[in-house]
Amino acid sequence: MPAPFRLILLLSLGVFAQTTFAQPGAGPMPVVVAPVVEREVASYRSFVANVNPNRQSTIGSAVDGRVVEFLVNAGQQVTAGQSLALLRTGTIEIEIAGAEAQVALAKAELAELENGFRPEEIELAEAKVEAAIAANRYAQAKLNRTERLFKSGAGVSENEYDEAVAAALGAAASLRGAESSLEMMRQGPR
Repeated sequence: MPAPFRLILLLSLGVFAQTTFAQPGAGPMPVVVAPVVEREVASYRSFVANVNPNRQSTIGSAVDGRVVEFLVNAGQQVTAGQSLALLRTGTIEIEIAGAEAQVALAKAELAELENGFRPEEIELAEAKVEAAIAANRYAQAKLNRTERLFKSGAGVSENEYDEAVAAALGAAASLRGAESSLEMMRQGPR
């Protein structure tokens, strides 16, 4: 190799070495050596999300009340007709008992209407009519006497005459009412 060429080569190596090794900071790259192991790697990913159900159901109760116990847990699958919770039923049971008593009373009244009146009830109504007839005859007779005395001026006041008229009208109305009641009993329920 000619000398000038060697000199140029030597100078270039010197400049190259100075620029490469003179820069501060960058040191050699660390290398970690580990033995190679063959195994299956599980691939998974984690995500943050909201999971919404395909179907939601709103539940309710036909009656008001406090929940005593939940029979299912949140997220648990349920079937149609399955009980989900128990309500306090103390007041409801009282209302049911009252309603059952009203039903029993209505059934008894219906049976009474279907069977008609007992013979004793009809006899009692007949006796009331007879008493009303007697009271009406007495009131009419008293009215006739009071009217004669009033017209003749024999000491009967106008007030006494008016009382006799009112008593006669009341007795006649009582007789009509007693006769109507007896007739309804004889005909029976509608």
